[in-house]
Amino acid sequence: MPQSVSRITRVALAISVLAVLCPSANAQIVSRTPPSGDAAPDLFDVGFDDDGNRAQQTLQDTLETIKRSRKQGKISKAEARVLRKDARRIASAAERYSRDGLSQSESRELETRAHALKSMTDAQRFADHAPR
Repeated sequence: MPQSVSRITRVALAISVLAVLCPSANAQIVSRTPPSGDAAPDLFDVGFDDDGNRAQQTLQDTLETIKRSRKQGKISKAEARVLRKDARRIASAAERYSRDGLSQSESRELETRAHALKSMTDAQRFADHAPR
């Protein structure tokens, strides 16, 4: 009896290993033919503005939020200074990039950086509700 149990256990183990390995092997196989049509749609391409207006608007909104939060005492003077410095860096990059026209990747970078700064501003604003 113990020998048949160990044999069943080994067979079950082998089947479970094969079941785990087979789907992962199929997922790694790449087709030799390129996908039809253009490249797959990019999540950032939806409604994207190539001249950087969305990034600029986000940056302006963030600067207003920093100013308002500082006046309301939601962020410290030092925090506001750091956030404004980050905003100036983004604006400086936008100025450099726009000299020869913004590429799509440059516009994406500016928008991503502006949204990241907005998120950092919001996080600091709501981190501590006590006035400073």
